[in-house]
Amino acid sequence: MERRFRFLTVGYSYRLTEFEGALGLAGLADLKANISARQKNAERLLAGLKSFERHLQLPWWPEHSEHAFMMFPIVVRTRRISRDGLTAFLESWNIETRPLFPVLNQPVYRRLFGDLEPKYPLATFARKNGFYIGCHPTMSEKDLDYILAVFQKFFSAYDFSGESSLA
Repeated sequence: MERRFRFLTVGYSYRLTEFEGALGLAGLADLKANISARQKNAERLLAGLKSFERHLQLPWWPEHSEHAFMMFPIVVRTRRISRDGLTAFLESWNIETRPLFPVLNQPVYRRLFGDLEPKYPLATFARKNGFYIGCHPTMSEKDLDYILAVFQKFFSAYDFSGESSLA
């Protein structure tokens, strides 16, 4: 697990300062526009990554709901590639990624509750194979096209004939 995403104590990263509060209040003024832009970006990513759905699990949500897309989650579901290999490739092309991680494997929760991962195999699968890419409201069409082109470059390097799914 990456050091920057390890939580050793309860409450880590839950502090709010006056400055963060002011930023939050200022952000409320643009909330609808930001969510709309994030949703538009996510629609473009979903459409552009659709051809890779055999290899990637893309986000979905029920029709009666909407998604704000603070980030864009992806889970690798093919045995021929690894999350770490894909994210290293994306990072080498300056596309920032973050691992998707449920809190079950965090040191503080292991200490408090023991090893819960065997009880939650889907959360474990998501932790091992999932990651996020950006979906922020200031991304341009050019940015999104670049991301999709890099995914295309990655997948064009593989022959997936006879390959089986992780799921």
